[in-house]
Formats: sequence, C-alpha cells, structure tokens
Amino acid sequence: NEFGKRSLDIYARFWHDLGGRVANVMLASHTIQRYDSAFALRKCSEAINNAGLPMKYLVYATTHRTGGDMEVFRGLEEEARSKGGLPFLEMLPFNENVIYHAYSKFLRVVADWGMEDLVYDLRCWFNTCRTPDTPFLSLVEVFSNEDLGHHRERFAQNAAPGDTSPKSCYRINDALNYKHTLGLAKSFADILANWPCLVKYFTIYVHGSERGVKKVPRYTRILNALTCPLTILRISFLRSVGQSLEDFIDSSIGIEGSSIHLLSNAISHLIKDIGGRFLRSEPRASAVSGVAHIRYEEREQQLPDDMLNIGAPPGSLFREVTSGKMTLFYSDVRAAYSVLFGYLLENLPVMDPVVRGARALDPVKRTDKIQYAILKELVEAIPQIIHGPIVNKTLDEWDLYQTSEIEEVQSNETMEDYWDRVLKMTALGGVQRFGLLGRMVEVMLCLYYRPPPGDMETLKVLDHRRSTRVVREYVKLHCADNVAATPITEGLTDAYKRGFETYNSHYSSKAQRSAAGSSILGDGISLLASVEFNKSGLQNLKEADIMCTEGAKRIKTGIEVDRYEEVTAGISLVEEGRSKLRSARMKLISSEAVRELDENNRLLAIGLYRIKQSRVTGRTAEAKEGLEVLLRGLEGLSDLIMELSPDAVNNVTH
Repeated sequence: NEFGKRSLDIYARFWHDLGGRVANVMLASHTIQRYDSAFALRKCSEAINNAGLPMKYLVYATTHRTGGDMEVFRGLEEEARSKGGLPFLEMLPFNENVIYHAYSKFLRVVADWGMEDLVYDLRCWFNTCRTPDTPFLSLVEVFSNEDLGHHRERFAQNAAPGDTSPKSCYRINDALNYKHTLGLAKSFADILANWPCLVKYFTIYVHGSERGVKKVPRYTRILNALTCPLTILRISFLRSVGQSLEDFIDSSIGIEGSSIHLLSNAISHLIKDIGGRFLRSEPRASAVSGVAHIRYEEREQQLPDDMLNIGAPPGSLFREVTSGKMTLFYSDVRAAYSVLFGYLLENLPVMDPVVRGARALDPVKRTDKIQYAILKELVEAIPQIIHGPIVNKTLDEWDLYQTSEIEEVQSNETMEDYWDRVLKMTALGGVQRFGLLGRMVEVMLCLYYRPPPGDMETLKVLDHRRSTRVVREYVKLHCADNVAATPITEGLTDAYKRGFETYNSHYSSKAQRSAAGSSILGDGISLLASVEFNKSGLQNLKEADIMCTEGAKRIKTGIEVDRYEEVTAGISLVEEGRSKLRSARMKLISSEAVRELDENNRLLAIGLYRIKQSRVTGRTAEAKEGLEVLLRGLEGLSDLIMELSPDAVNNVTH
C-alpha cells in the first residue's frame, strides 16, 4: 500500500555470488483494487518464469500479509515440485506487520479509555491554534503534524451527521494504518515528556486567553483528559508496552540486511518481557515444551493488582484515584495484556525449529560449544536443503568453521559481508573450504531480510508511473513550503531513472554502490533540497549523546562491581537517550545522515538487548559484549554530531 495506492509487488531473493550479498530483485508490479490469492499466485508464477529463474530451486514463499497466504505458498510449492523441486521449508510466515497488528489489537481492548482520541485532538489543536507565547512554543513543534489533514478529511467523510466526537476504532482500522498505530507509542511518550507544560497550557493559558473556548468540544475533551488522574496512568501503560515492541523491531526485524540469527533470542526476550509484566511465573520462550501451554488468561496465573507492571508512573498518582476506578483500570490492563500475549504466542515463530536453529549463524557466538547442537537442530529442520549423506559432511564443516582461525566480525561488517568473507576461504588446491555449509547459510540469510531503503526504492523506477509517485514524495519532503509551485516534470523523473541506472551499473561493488545510492535522485532532485539539518535536531542529538554516555558509564560501573541496580539505571538513561534520537531523526533531511543515525541507534539497541539478556543467562561475558557494542554506537553518534556541527553544515552547497 504505497503512497495510498494499492500495488502487488513481486520480489525474488537469492544469494548474489558476484556481489557477495543477498539480492532483492523486483520481478513485477501490478496495481490492484483488492488483494486476491488466485491472482497473486498467477502473477507470481508468471513473474518467476518471465525472469528466467529456475522454479525447481525455489525453497520458500510468503506474502507481506500477517500470517502469509497459504494458497500462494502451496500453489508455488506444487509448481516447483512438478519441475523437480523439493517441498518448501515449513516455517511460520512472519514479518513486522505482526508487531503492528499486535499493538493495534492491544489498543482496541482499551479503546474506551480514549487515549488515541487524545493524541488525535492534541495534534488537531496544535495544527490550527494561534501561535502561543514563548513558554508553550515547544508544544506546537512537538504535536503539530502535517499528515493530519488527510486523517481529518477521511474522518469527516465517515462521521455521522452532526457527530463531532473522534472515532477511535475507525482511525485505528483505516486512517491510521497498522504501522502508524505503533507510532502512537511515540505520541504517548511526547505527552508524558510534556505533561506539566500541557496541563498548564490548557488549564491556565488557553482558559484565560481564548474567549468562548469552554464551548469548543475539542477543548473540553482535552481538558477532561488532562485533569483526570487516570490519564497519565493509562498513557504510561500504553507507552511502556509500545516501547517493548519498538525495541523488538529495532533489535531484530527492523535492522537492514539479514536478521534471522537475531530473531529467536529477540522473540524470547519479548515473550519474557510481556509475560513477566502480568504473569506469576515468568515465561521462557526457550522452554519450547512450556510456552504453548501457558494458561495466561486464568486469573490464578496472573499477578495481584499491586504487582502488575503498568509502566512505573509516579507512585503519588495512585492516591488520587478511587479504589473502584483502580480496580476497573487493573481489569482493563489484564485484558489488554492477555490479548497481546496470546496474539504474540500465536503469530510469532516462538517454537519454529528453523528460526531457533538459525542462532548458530551469529558470528559473535561462533566458538560456543552449544552452537554445534543448535546447528544440528537447524540441519534437521531443513531436509530440503541439507539431506542424505551430506548432513554429516555439513556438520564436519561446522566443526572446522568453529576451530579455524577466522577474523572476528568487524563493527562495520554486515552479516552478509562476514559470511561472504568466510565462504570465500579456500583449502589446499583452491577448493572452497565451507562449500556445503555455505549452501545452507546462503539460503538462511535470504529468509528474513530487510533491504536497505535504496535497494527498495531504486528497483521501483522501472515503471514510469511508479517513479513519478516516488519523485512526488521527495518533492513534498524537500519543498514542503512550495509544493504546488514545483511541477513534476519528465526531467525530474528522468533524473531519478538516471540515478537508478548509475546505481545498477555499480551494483557489484559495495563502496561504489553506496556512492551511487547517495545520488539516486540525480541532479534534478538534488536541487530541491533547501535544508540539510535543523538546529533543534542537533540539540536533540547532543542531549541523546550526553544521556547515553552517562548511561554507558553506569552500566560499565555496574558490571565491574556486580551491581545490577547500577546497570538498570544506566539502561534507563540509554533508553531515554534513544527516544531523543528518534526525535532528532525526524528533523534530518540528509538520507546519509539518517542512515548513519539509524545504524548507530541499531548498535545501541543490540548492545542494550545483550546487556538485558545477560541477566537471564547469568553470563557476565555477554554483558561485556553488549557494552562494547553500545560504546561503538556512541562513538559513531559522536562522529555524526561532529559532521553535523554548524561549521560543517555551513560548508554544504545547497
């Protein structure tokens, strides 16, 4: 669903030997009115055959819909087997939409709270209000949203005559798509961060300066919400759950490139985190036999009210709410947790042997003895790739891989770079040292793969209509103040296509590919950039750097003296700093700066995840590894701040 237009995009992924990376190639694109499985199956088959790809080597197929599409899966599997192929991998279809849908279902349980309505009302208010006095200018910057006009228009078309109240369920299902629904978690964080200022603005400033404001329904709704003691409890609860889901995406499926080796541990941590918030016995996703039988909906299995994790708001707030209202609040919290936890158990590949076995591919844990048993589990789960007499030979190659002298993965290396280097190693006589192992690794790296934004966008310019839409989006981004006066000419779309041709011609070289990707829009689009960096964004980056640095110091001290309380305090500081990074990201226009910021933020997320995981495993070494990754992310963040300093920005030619 790209730019409001529904399209069926068909991609093929395979290991590109020349480039030493996963190739993500668009085979075809079709505009559709509604999704139809039979149509999708027919078009997938046609696209594969037209591209000349050997159908018999197809090992897996899925759609970007939650749960996949079994009709497409079975249809392509049957065609592949008719041409000499093997049965497809039996793996649970999974993508990030599962997380977006999970949070959406979670919000529906507590829709009566009206917290998403509060977000909507605040953004509408600050998009249309008069510019307030200086103390409240920051509220306009935080809560104004250019895209809200579209949502407001869609809402008005579907509202009943005379009905001016927000419609939460409608906005969750339609005007705000599932991905934007998880984005509400950031809006909840903005409300918490600006809570005192918001209360003062609406209860004192607006009340005293706006004549007749008491009769405005939106003002009344906002004022009632801000003066209700339950509101901050509810927002803290919704935000804390959204933060956990965001961290899961950041540390696993949200990173660019192959991530299947991270998925199992990330799922284990998420299941433990969500379950531990409301269940008496903390679930462990690693205990395969127990996860599917957790009786999480039974009241006896849940924590008492005063022990439920609701986001840890200030304790004094509880005294302001009557016991009856708190009982209802806790009842809603239990229902929301149960729905979320059940959905995650059902739709995440918690017990999938392929996902669990892929942990062995993590280069950080190459020499661990337990990795052999994990790889054996993986080999047994993929007989379509490793079968018969080559099973033992593959395991022998794994023994050799664990004992060989191989340079450890570097900070600037992706999973693909690392395994490309390993698989190119040769034995005496020039024979590939890990030939059979490489056959398995190359397939596994393709299963869960998130292409870099450049790869996705540049492959879509093959169609003139598609390239025009992409260019229009860039015009909106770079010429927000003068969109109407910027015509979408053939010159602009041709410049975009020339950028793609340059990119494609340098595809096999990583360094050249990166250079070409930075000029993907060509000369025509580059002239549209009016600003490279916003000063307030630089301030956010500096604040994030200070908080993360202080957090890292506390984590290091806590690890050295074995005090987990100090480590926990450091983790909280780093997480708060990462929220500042998200704010800074919205103010960056340079795609190179955004990419660098995302990479450093990813390192921070991975480092935090390993430090948290060390508490579960009891391995101090894992905590130190996580700290090292965290420090690499901080080093990159400091370098980015230096690059974006005013002196450097002033030297940029626009």
